[in-house]
Amino acid sequence: WAPPCRVPTPAIVARRCDGPRGAAAMGQRCGSRLLPAQPGEPPNPSAMEGARSSSSSSMPRGSASVSRSESNGSGAPKLSRQRSMTVKAFQVRVAERSFPDEDRNHPVRLVVFDLDETLTLTTFMSEDGTYDEGQHEFTTLINFESPWVQGCRVEKLRRMFEELAESREGERRAIAVLTRNSHREGVRAVLNLLKVSHLDEHIDAIWTMPARMSIPSGAYRHHDGTWRFFDPPVGRLLDHKVSVLKSVAAQPKAWLPQLKSEQCPEALKDLGELRLENIVLVDDQEANFQNGQGRLLRYAKVTRYHATYHDLGYIEDMGGIGAHDDQDFALLKNFVEDPWLYKETLKMNCMEIRSERTDQHLPVRLIVFDFDETLTMATFLPDDNAFNSDIDWRPSGQNIGTWRQGELMLCNWESPWVKGRRLKRLQTMLAQLKKGKEGPRELVILAPREGSAVSIVNLLKVGRLDGYFSAVWTFPPIDGVPNGVYKEAGVWKTFDPPLDEVRDNSNKSEVLKHILENTPSWLPQLSVGYQDANKMELLRLVPENVVLVDNEPMALTGRASRDVPRLCKVMRYDENYRDCGLLYQMGGIGAHTSEDFDLLVNFVKNPWEYPCELPDDGEEVEPIAERMSKRLPSMRRFSDIEGDWSRTPRGRAQPASAAASPNSPRDEGSEGTRSRSEAEDEEDEG
Repeated sequence: WAPPCRVPTPAIVARRCDGPRGAAAMGQRCGSRLLPAQPGEPPNPSAMEGARSSSSSSMPRGSASVSRSESNGSGAPKLSRQRSMTVKAFQVRVAERSFPDEDRNHPVRLVVFDLDETLTLTTFMSEDGTYDEGQHEFTTLINFESPWVQGCRVEKLRRMFEELAESREGERRAIAVLTRNSHREGVRAVLNLLKVSHLDEHIDAIWTMPARMSIPSGAYRHHDGTWRFFDPPVGRLLDHKVSVLKSVAAQPKAWLPQLKSEQCPEALKDLGELRLENIVLVDDQEANFQNGQGRLLRYAKVTRYHATYHDLGYIEDMGGIGAHDDQDFALLKNFVEDPWLYKETLKMNCMEIRSERTDQHLPVRLIVFDFDETLTMATFLPDDNAFNSDIDWRPSGQNIGTWRQGELMLCNWESPWVKGRRLKRLQTMLAQLKKGKEGPRELVILAPREGSAVSIVNLLKVGRLDGYFSAVWTFPPIDGVPNGVYKEAGVWKTFDPPLDEVRDNSNKSEVLKHILENTPSWLPQLSVGYQDANKMELLRLVPENVVLVDNEPMALTGRASRDVPRLCKVMRYDENYRDCGLLYQMGGIGAHTSEDFDLLVNFVKNPWEYPCELPDDGEEVEPIAERMSKRLPSMRRFSDIEGDWSRTPRGRAQPASAAASPNSPRDEGSEGTRSRSEAEDEEDEG
C-alpha cells in the first residue's frame, strides 16, 4: 500500500520561513540571527543560507529583491525591483515564551502533537473505529491529504516525523500524540486511524483525555514495534493539556512505559529526566497552551480555517500542518532544533490578499473594526440600564453600576504589558486613520454580539473614542434591541440596519458583503448630504476600498478573505489580567507592542506593500461523499473543537471594592502596569 498521491512529492527544503510581515506573532529570530524583514526594510536571507546579502541594505521600501538589468541610458545599469516574499495567511505560528532559565538553551526532547485539525485536516472516523484494508486509501485521503498543495501530505508528515525524531547532534527525541478526540473507542480508534496511513510507525506514545471508565487512555510502541495499551495518570489531573504535560515532565516513565523496560533503546533512556522546557506542543487551539495553573513554554499553533472541502461542502474549523503551505514542515523542524531563536511576540498581522483590482492600488475609504478584544483588551460592561440602552448617556465621573469610571476605563482600554497609556496611543492612531490623502476615511465598528450597539458607543464614550467613529453595528439581530447607531452632525442616533436582508446574518462575511453592496442603508447619514466630497466615494465602494481589523481568525480566512481582501489580524492570547484571574482569548491593538499602532497606519496608507497569496481552492474535486456512503457509511466527523474556551462574557475575580486590598492580585511586576491611583486620576480628569 502507498498513500494516494496524484502528484510526485517535491523535496522539502529545510529553510527559514521569513514571511511574516505576515506571521508577525510567529516568534522572531533573535540573538545572532536576523529578524524577519518588515515593510520598509530589506528582507533577510534564510537561516539555511547563513549569510547577509551585500545589497540588502540598499533595497527600497516594499521591495524584496533588487537585480541589475538593462541600461538606463546614462551608462549605469537600470534597477528592476520585484517583491518576492509575501505574507503567509495560513502559516503555523511557533514561539518560545520567557522563563527563568531560558539562557541555558534547553533542547527539545519531546514533541507532542494534537490529532484533530493538527495532524488531520479534519477528522472522519468509522463508528467502530476500525478499517479493513480496502478502506485505508480512502480514510487516508479524507483525513490527511490536502487539496490545496501539490504532493502527498502523508509522505511530508512522515518525513517531518523522521527529522524531528533525531536532533542535529544525533540525539533521539520522542514523538507523542495528546488528543481530546471524542470517539467512543478512545485511544484504540486514534491508533487505528494513524495506522491506515502508517504514521503510527513514527510515534512513541498516544494519550487521550479526559479519562474514561473501562477504556485505556494510553498506548505506547514497545521496543519490538508492537503497540500496547496502558493507563497513564490522566484521571488524577486537571482536565487540561498543560496539566498533562507538566505531569509528563515530572514523571515521564508513567507516560512512556517503554522507559521502564530493560530492553528500552539506549537513545530513549535520556527521556527519563524531563523539564517542561524540553517539551513542544503542536496544537490548533490557543487555549491548550495555558491554564490557571501555568503555561507551556514552547508551542506551535496550527492555523484553523473554514473551507469547501472536496464535495463535502463548507466545513468549519479545519486545520492541519502544511494544509496550505509546505513551509510549515521546515518551520516546525527549525523551531524544534533552535526554539530560543523564536521568542514569542504578539504583533498585529496585516495583509492584502491578491484580487482583481490589486494592481490598481485603490485607496482605503472605510475601515471596519471588530470591537471585543480588538479595540478593547477584554470587554467589561457594567450592569447599568441607562448605560446599556440610552444613546444620550454621558460619563459623569460617578459610579456606573458597580464600576467606578476609572476602573472601567482601566480594564477595557489600558495594557499592563507596555509602557505609557495605550488609550492615548489608540486615540492618536484613530485620528491618523481618519485622514486620508484622497479624502477623509470613515471608521465603523461591526461587532458579532447579541445585544444593543448602544452599550458599545457608551463604552467608547468612557474612553473618549466615540468621536472617531461614524457608525456601530451588531449582529445577529434581536427583536426590540437597536443593532445600529450612526452619528449625524456630532449626535449619535439609533436605527435598525437591514440585517434581515442578509442571507446569513450571523456570518460576518455575509454582513460585510451586504454593507458594500448597500452602503446607504448602513450609513443613513449619507442620505442627507453628509460630507458631500466624500459621499460619492462611499456610495461606490468596492472590496479593495475597505480594511477589516479583527481578532477572530475565522473572519480572516475562507470566504471573508476574498470578500474583503485587505485584512489586519489582532493577535489573541490567554493571560492573567489585573484582578480578573486568567482570561482566555484576550486581544487588543497594541496590547503587547506599541508597533501595532504604526503598523496599522502604514498598512492603511499603502496596503499593497503587504501582499499575501492565498492558495487556490484546488483544481480537482474528489467525489468523496459518494465514496464515503458506499465504503464507510458509518463514517462521521470527530473533533475536539468543543474544548475551545469562550472569551465572553468577562467577569472579575472579586468585586471592584476588593481591588484596592493590598493582598489583591495585580500586575506590579509587569512593566507599564498602572496603579489604582492612576485610575482614580483618570476618573478625575473625566
